Amino acid sequence: MAAEVEKLLNNLQDRTIKKGVADAAETFSLLRDNHANNEKNWFRAFIVAGLVTLAAVLYVAFTPLESALGYLMASAIVRRVLLISTPAVIMQLSLSKFSLERNLRIIYDHRETVLAQYRTFEAAIGDDAPAKQQFRMEIAKYIFSDPTTGYIGAAAASEVTINPVVGLIERVVSGNRGAA
Repeated sequence: MAAEVEKLLNNLQDRTIKKGVADAAETFSLLRDNHANNEKNWFRAFIVAGLVTLAAVLYVAFTPLESALGYLMASAIVRRVLLISTPAVIMQLSLSKFSLERNLRIIYDHRETVLAQYRTFEAAIGDDAPAKQQFRMEIAKYIFSDPTTGYIGAAAASEVTINPVVGLIERVVSGNRGAA
């Protein structure tokens, strides 16, 4: 009787896990597709910002600076710096966001691939319940460990801020913590 109950529980657990795996694979697929779309949009924004930056550099390079004195000269120089730096900052932000989205797309693609292979390997184990449990634990660890893609580094959280001043403050604060 105990063996029958254990077998029924294992079958119920197998069905539950199969349903969970199917749901997770679908969710990972949707997330991957969403990040792929965002990745494309940020790449387009990067290209546009790059072209605007190039146009600003060409404008500044080929427009002569009027020879004025003091305040007027400083004002003209500041305007030119702002003309170039604004699209350059947007370009850097777009590239950072593109890298982040590409990294997330790869991670969710990785998770979906692991789940697809999971079914094959679990079927090969057969009816050995302890081996299945051990295998499930190892797969769970593997699924939720993020692979190294090379698109973002350890400091990615502070690199992908909208406001460069906030990023600078984060780096200064984290630098002071490291020294303490």
